[in-house]
Amino acid sequence: MSQTEKQFKKKRANRQSELFLDVGAGTVRLMRQGWNNRSSSITIENPADKEEQNRATAEALNTVFGGIDRRKRVATLLPSTAVFSRVRHLSPALAANSKLRLFVEFELLQQIPFSLDQIIYDFDILDRDDDGGYEVLIVAVKRDVALQKIKMVNDAGYRVNFLGVNSIATYNWLNRYGLIQPGLAVVDVGCQHTEVLCLGKPYAQSGHCSPLFRSISLGGADITSALSQELGIAYPEAEKGKMGLIPLRCTGPAVQKILSNLVSEISRSIAYFNGLRDSRKICQIWLTGEGSLMPGIDELLKERLGVEVDRIISDDGFWIPTAGLNFQYLYPEHGLDINLAP
Repeated sequence: MSQTEKQFKKKRANRQSELFLDVGAGTVRLMRQGWNNRSSSITIENPADKEEQNRATAEALNTVFGGIDRRKRVATLLPSTAVFSRVRHLSPALAANSKLRLFVEFELLQQIPFSLDQIIYDFDILDRDDDGGYEVLIVAVKRDVALQKIKMVNDAGYRVNFLGVNSIATYNWLNRYGLIQPGLAVVDVGCQHTEVLCLGKPYAQSGHCSPLFRSISLGGADITSALSQELGIAYPEAEKGKMGLIPLRCTGPAVQKILSNLVSEISRSIAYFNGLRDSRKICQIWLTGEGSLMPGIDELLKERLGVEVDRIISDDGFWIPTAGLNFQYLYPEHGLDINLAP
């Protein structure tokens, strides 16, 4: 590591988190520190009702934390839709003049319509080139959005000391298993949002690939709601059918429209990435998340984009971002280390 990296690499708070929490719109997941599968999950039914969702989320948090020492610290995740992220090149002259943080703040002021005191930001160095320049990942979130997520955990009686980002955690999960490769897209179909991570050009020195994070405001809950209405069954029953736990009769136009819209949005994100200068065109898609189990979504993507589409499951079921957050926390030097906790 160069002197500039040693000097300007962000000072990390003492890493005391032992609980890794992912609060989604449809599921609350908790993982203990380490890789011994000590984990638990609670599904929140009928997340389409916002008031009911908030109440159910609070109950799920209290249940999932039940009996755990309240002195333990918590690391949790923000959805990619809540954050701004960019990869920028830092010239050798700026790096030599020790202006990395000033460069990051200047870039943020050019790109977002908020002052620095209204946001929380962090950055990490993706690579260092032969001339002494850097590729820097910059990530920011509105302060009130971060505080709202933290308050949710505080209300359950615990403290957050690490706030990561869903797609970055997925990147770190890939990194943990040596799966980082240019031309790969990972599509995580969550409850209310679908996260798309595209990997571009490889960096020679670090082994990273240039990432693009996108978030789509469609997810598994839209599919479940359409199934429930179209087939005349209760929401929990439709959720089980979507995940293949119970057989469903043939779906109609409403469900097919939701699937088509979701696939179109995923395709647009990938087409945007493919059109970027110096990017590696996406040649493989990995689907994950409970929503990806809906029959037909993989075939639609394959037909629309003409690339190989596979489903992936981590050792912890569909907890890939949670497992990635755990790895990022334990081994920050081996992944993208972004912490948006104030």
